[in-house]
Amino acid sequence: MLLLLDRDSCDAELEELFSRLSIFDRPQTLDQINPADYFDECDDDADIEYELHQIALSSLRVESTRLGLCFIFKSREDYLLTHKMVPAGDGSFIVEQIAFFDRGFLDYQRFQGILPGGMEFGVGRNDSIYQAIGKPLATRIIYEMVVDLFIIENRIVNFGFSYEGQLIHVH
Repeated sequence: MLLLLDRDSCDAELEELFSRLSIFDRPQTLDQINPADYFDECDDDADIEYELHQIALSSLRVESTRLGLCFIFKSREDYLLTHKMVPAGDGSFIVEQIAFFDRGFLDYQRFQGILPGGMEFGVGRNDSIYQAIGKPLATRIIYEMVVDLFIIENRIVNFGFSYEGQLIHVH
């Protein structure tokens, strides 16, 4: 799954995976959004330009709650400002992050694949499997969740822990 990081949004392997997993959403530019799909033409209260911008922004998160995963895209232009690698293709978006969730994190079901670092959902920060990956580069509190940051296989990986101290989120 991590091999899909830094891929163009039109990448054939990414499209094949989305199709196989029945993930139908895709990131969209403002030009690709049809206002008629979202607004009644008689609704003069809507700030349509603002709403369309919000729809485009939210489309950058392509998720499957039933599979416990979320692909986070960045516009190609913004991606190239912060990354050295230039992805192949000419799609408007690049996969910048992939997040994996355990059941109970928002509306997600447990991701059933292999997690980075061989980690498993439900482990605690003091468990031997977690201690085996070493000491985190940073630890911070994000939305009342302890999150540890590591570099694994040349990737930044964040492990998020529930209030009870169990691993519930990886991205």
